[in-house]
Amino acid sequence: MKTIIQYELKKIFQNKLFIGAFIICLVAMISMSAVAVYQYNTGTRGHFDMTLMKVEKAPEVFVSKDNIDELKKAVEDFENRDDIYYESHEAQLSDYIEGGSVYSGKYDINTSDLFFKLETGEITEAEFEVLISNTPQTSIRKEYLPEYFKLYWSVKEYEDLESNIEREEFYANSADETQYYRDYNAFLAKQDRETLEKGFVSGYDYGWENFYSILSQDIGIFLAIIIIFGLCNVFTSEYSLSVDAFLLSSKKGRGTLASAKIIAALIYTVLCFVVYVLLALLISFIFLGAEGMNVGQGESHLTRLLTVIPFILVGCVSLCFITLTVSAFCKKQITSIALSSLICLLPLLTQFVIYIDNQYVSQFLELMPVNTVFGAYIYSSRYVYLDGNFIDMRYFFPLVALSVAIVCLPLIYKRYTSHQVSN
Repeated sequence: MKTIIQYELKKIFQNKLFIGAFIICLVAMISMSAVAVYQYNTGTRGHFDMTLMKVEKAPEVFVSKDNIDELKKAVEDFENRDDIYYESHEAQLSDYIEGGSVYSGKYDINTSDLFFKLETGEITEAEFEVLISNTPQTSIRKEYLPEYFKLYWSVKEYEDLESNIEREEFYANSADETQYYRDYNAFLAKQDRETLEKGFVSGYDYGWENFYSILSQDIGIFLAIIIIFGLCNVFTSEYSLSVDAFLLSSKKGRGTLASAKIIAALIYTVLCFVVYVLLALLISFIFLGAEGMNVGQGESHLTRLLTVIPFILVGCVSLCFITLTVSAFCKKQITSIALSSLICLLPLLTQFVIYIDNQYVSQFLELMPVNTVFGAYIYSSRYVYLDGNFIDMRYFFPLVALSVAIVCLPLIYKRYTSHQVSN
């Protein structure tokens, strides 16, 4: 059995489809991280503009109801210093052209809050225009921004949560919204209130942020492709090369051969998963640093890592079983590749191409194995809506994986062990 497994693994890793997919994945990971570094440094992604921060990294700060007044006081004292602002609009404009500040400190007006107040009727359009037009056209000088960011962002995150709660409770009680949308906003408001009650850690976390972005938004799909391309030929190659007559009549028996192939495929899948995750961590941390392990609202990055990584592995194993099943039924490699890719990737592609208004259909597609591997639930938490309740989508992934295994494994064994060898 050990020799057969080693032989099957060697055959998988020598597959040109695997080699090509792995090289593409590696290049994509490095390229996307390079793009992310540029975006973080120029302020087009993330909380902090690292150019304005002069490459300083905001320290971790625990924010809660117990210390928010103290943190707000520190920000207020800093913003009330006249020397931190530009003395003239000309000086501000000159600095801005060279990458200067757009942060207004005590002169800042939160336009999103103003739009919300306008929408809810708290202010009129005339009052809105007056508030916007009367805002002083000045901002904080860029040499003071590193110190300002370190004070400001933890308070801003807390105040953003307070604003979110206000909006969510408004929509939760709005008669103009659907029952689902009202329930969803009530659920989010409850979650945000619990976050404020428990407190959270704020600070620099771009290495972690980029890591989850790789898994969930940028190139997580390549892991699925590596698994599909690597395994689509496990059974098909024997049929197409006409060596099935020898293998299926060997003294090892058909059941032993099938078991060896499945074990080899699982080893391959786990190895791909481990290498992929380690590369994503390594590349992100080399580019952006590993600070921010404890940062996060609701759960820290470390907790999220320990929670979501096993679910991605569960999704990888499910794709492995699906691809092996297709391979066991296909006699041609091109057919196996096409069908495996279609079955495994269709739920994901459907969501990109078609707008699905029904939340139950959308949730069903999101529970498919490819979305587990793609990690669509990591970056923005996803929930399953059942009878007015929202349940963390991650709880359903093991059930989906178990269902896939129950269906696929018997099909693989039955098809391969009963395969009629061509004359």
